[in-house]
Amino acid sequence: MGGIIAEIKQLMVSEFNQCKVSFCPRGCNRVAHALAEIGCKLPSSPYATWDDVPHDLEDLVISDSVGGDE
Repeated sequence: MGGIIAEIKQLMVSEFNQCKVSFCPRGCNRVAHALAEIGCKLPSSPYATWDDVPHDLEDLVISDSVGGDE
């Protein structure tokens, strides 16, 4: 894991003028967690498309935008 973190740090320094990384517990970013979970279940491919936003994600976005913790 340390090698991946070192590589990410190096890429951030070499590719961006400024970059800030902040910790956010999973409960504070449920949309990102749900997207990662969906991504892990997708078949191996460089592309993924949806015709519509998955309903569960839409609900999480709405909940996050109003500050809900449901």
